Amino acid sequence: MGCHAVDANACRQIDRENSMVDKILFFFIHQILIMRGQFQKAKDLCLRRIEKNPSEKLAYVLLGHTYLKSGEYKQAANQYKILLDMDHSDVMNYYNILQALFRAKEYEQVIQIGTECVKEELSDRRRIVYRNLHPDIYWYVAQS
Repeated sequence: MGCHAVDANACRQIDRENSMVDKILFFFIHQILIMRGQFQKAKDLCLRRIEKNPSEKLAYVLLGHTYLKSGEYKQAANQYKILLDMDHSDVMNYYNILQALFRAKEYEQVIQIGTECVKEELSDRRRIVYRNLHPDIYWYVAQS
């Protein structure tokens, strides 16, 4: 299926089931919509997915990424906050919310959430990801 073949029917087909193939198809249709600059269609796709399965993390991640790509940083942060509430142990949730908040110029929240991340027991993997944050984000968090 080429980029030109992505339409409403293809988007509806992925709502059928929650299999691994379905998730892969969901991911790639979302990416095609983003590449084509069809942010509203990508948002709608994610929102329908969340409505059908509110615990599916992938839909929240992709919705957050859509908001980031479209410059809606506070909305992106809201989606990543939902993910962070679902799973505090996934360092990418911290990374994503810090990135969104930084772009939204919500520096106090960057410091607050970044400090939470640092205070928790960090595994080696989490430390590596934290150290590789955008240098400006790391600087703001390190100042607290």
